[in-house]
Amino acid sequence: MSGQNELKRATAGIGKLDKLEESRRLVNEAKQDSACPDMLRAYYVAGKLEISAFEIRETKRKINPGDKLADVAEMNRELCDGYDNYLRALQLDTTIDAKGRAKVRYSKEIAKSLNLHHSDYYRYGAEMYNKRKYYPEAYRSFMIYGEMPRQSWATKSVKETRDSLLAKSYYYAGIGAYSAGEMEAAAVALGKAREHGISEERSYIFEIATWKNIMMRDPSKESVAKNAIEASAREAYRRYGTKNPLYISSLISTMVDNGKTVEAREIADREIGLHPDESHLYALRAWINERDYEPDKALADYCKAADLKGANAETLTKAAKKLYERGRELWNRLEGAEVEKRKEIKEKYYLVAKGYAERAKELSPNDSDTELVLMSINYDLAL
Repeated sequence: MSGQNELKRATAGIGKLDKLEESRRLVNEAKQDSACPDMLRAYYVAGKLEISAFEIRETKRKINPGDKLADVAEMNRELCDGYDNYLRALQLDTTIDAKGRAKVRYSKEIAKSLNLHHSDYYRYGAEMYNKRKYYPEAYRSFMIYGEMPRQSWATKSVKETRDSLLAKSYYYAGIGAYSAGEMEAAAVALGKAREHGISEERSYIFEIATWKNIMMRDPSKESVAKNAIEASAREAYRRYGTKNPLYISSLISTMVDNGKTVEAREIADREIGLHPDESHLYALRAWINERDYEPDKALADYCKAADLKGANAETLTKAAKKLYERGRELWNRLEGAEVEKRKEIKEKYYLVAKGYAERAKELSPNDSDTELVLMSINYDLAL
């Protein structure tokens, strides 16, 4: 009965900060004792200890914000630990009586307490975030705020919390986790932000970056990551169109990887029809053509992309390489001197490719791929 005795002694700390640490120790011992006869009460007492401590400090803080006992980080931890313990108690708090009826002991009290503090989780999450205590401090509070409205025991007002607020809460949780290098946690939060219709464009950028990071760290998660990237990029593309090339390029690349090449090509074709002067769209379709074993179409699109204003260094280098390689193919097919034909290849392929490569070098002076292409072209031009 040691667990039962510990629980009785632990209740002395409820509402008393001077006995809080000892009560925490006792209740934790009870929770870890497999022989404890009342595990439900152990979690209930653990939750009540933390929430009551938070409420005492909150009162002190309202009276005197500088009160040493009103430590914001400690209050945030108490809110979160209280929630976790109460949630476990709620999961345990169902018994069936002799007549087959479900009965609960603490659920109504717990639900009332947590619902009353719903807004506090956002408030204290924001305080932790502003203090740059991103993870786990801010993350835990923001996630609880977002999750509570879907709980069966949530009140009508909590369940009706606006999606925009829930999305913001998940967004800040995700950014915080990302900043701390906790990619798995960031992915969960940013995915939920998207599901709730987050309006912050950065959320989609970070979600895509998060899953790319996860995929790079753990190749076994490539399939899950690509599906998530496609979902995030699709929504970002729906909202923002092609103004940021990241969205459509991430969407199309993952769609092709996921076997949706036809739909990816349709999107690229449609956007090119709408925006015929956008270099990155032709480069994107060129990449699709490469993956679809259409080298002639790929070359044409890369060159079109390179000829347009706004072509980036990567596109220019790819166009230079593809055009140079095509020229090499034609050169190697020739037999004998064939001076005029070789001159034509140099002018139409090598020199144009060189122009692309030189423009790429201006934009990215230290790129090794560009240097290699340019060196190869210059060598063959000297023949």
